[in-house]
Amino acid sequence: MPRLVGKFRFRAVARQLALGAAVLAVASFAVTAEAGTRRDDQTLAEIQVSKAMRAARLAAESEARASAPIVITPASTTPDAEPIETDATATKKKTTDTAGATSGDGVDDFPSVNPDAPIDDIQVPADLTEDVDDPLEPVNRLFFGLNEGLDFLVLRPVAIVYRTVVPKPVRIGVGNALRNAASPVILANDILQGADGKRVEATMVRFMLNSTIGVGGLIDVGSYVGLDFHREDFGQTLATWGVGPGPYMVAPILGPGNPRDFVGVVVDTAINPMTWILADEKFWIRMAPSAAEMISTREVALDDVDALRKTSPDFYVTVRQLYSEKRRTDIANGDVGLDPIPGTTSLPPTQMTPTVNPF
Repeated sequence: MPRLVGKFRFRAVARQLALGAAVLAVASFAVTAEAGTRRDDQTLAEIQVSKAMRAARLAAESEARASAPIVITPASTTPDAEPIETDATATKKKTTDTAGATSGDGVDDFPSVNPDAPIDDIQVPADLTEDVDDPLEPVNRLFFGLNEGLDFLVLRPVAIVYRTVVPKPVRIGVGNALRNAASPVILANDILQGADGKRVEATMVRFMLNSTIGVGGLIDVGSYVGLDFHREDFGQTLATWGVGPGPYMVAPILGPGNPRDFVGVVVDTAINPMTWILADEKFWIRMAPSAAEMISTREVALDDVDALRKTSPDFYVTVRQLYSEKRRTDIANGDVGLDPIPGTTSLPPTQMTPTVNPF
């Protein structure tokens, strides 16, 4: 009888995982077919930035032309006569170069810009034009809008109530416990990636210290002894094995990602001990850890996400870029140097995934 019960539990969980994988596969096929007819247009944010840069350069060029050097040519019939420059024009020449090169005093001048040139010919800052493969953008924007609506109606209000009702020390403890519960998955991916012994050892020792002395992970004892937290997942593992990310995708509820990372979510869920511990519990109990992580991480990012929404000309483009930067940094184990996000206080790109994708 116990063997039959165990077999039933395994089959129930296997059916759930298979159903989830099938839903993701159908969704991927649908959005790929929809995006087959999409033209590769520039995003609104890139166009706005391009226009702004063009206007600035044209203004600078007009000013330079208006104050061009005054050259006095002597009345001589000698063809090789040299022009005479006044002191004022000599000084001006140091800071103005008609070819757009670096001036004499080290100031970079604006190059000549053709006002009739197409926008594609104008340079756009690299942080907005870094190559992100997004052939499914129309459907991605649809799902992005759906997730924004869910966030506005459900997740953000719950996070505000959570911040208001629960004291900060308790919220910190909950966040510590959630990170500690992820340690078995992190350890498995550390090993699969062939990480150095120190990284594997740090994950193991952190988990043991936090689970015992740290009262089930509520207190981050590991950080106190110099063992900083790091996160690994199967999406990163696939990247270290040479698997490409595929096109950028936005999934309902799950948020931004790509085929490689969504496969990683399925595998990480399958190897997570909590999946099997709670396999026979009611649905709301099985979902409790994921819901707690979503609410906790959303509360941490309340102020910064609001600031990004207000300052971003296109919030979809901002989230897409932040996700790409975050994943590159994760895969490189923090070796990719990125500046903090303007207008935020606590979320540099290396910490944005829990905000826009709590899983």
